[in-house]
Amino acid sequence: MFIRVPTPLVSCNTIMSFFLYKINFVLSTLKCLRTFFFVKLFLTITISNVELWLIFYS
Repeated sequence: MFIRVPTPLVSCNTIMSFFLYKINFVLSTLKCLRTFFFVKLFLTITISNVELWLIFYS
């Protein structure tokens, strides 16, 4: 006689781990995008400042 594992529990655990994996993935992607955004913003500000400086001093 073998013991039957309750299927709902297993599927629930699987779903939970899957969701946690997905959430971690999304969070890391967002972090990456945020870093990219800040770098882009910084570069844009720097470039615009340089352009202003060039216009001002030319």
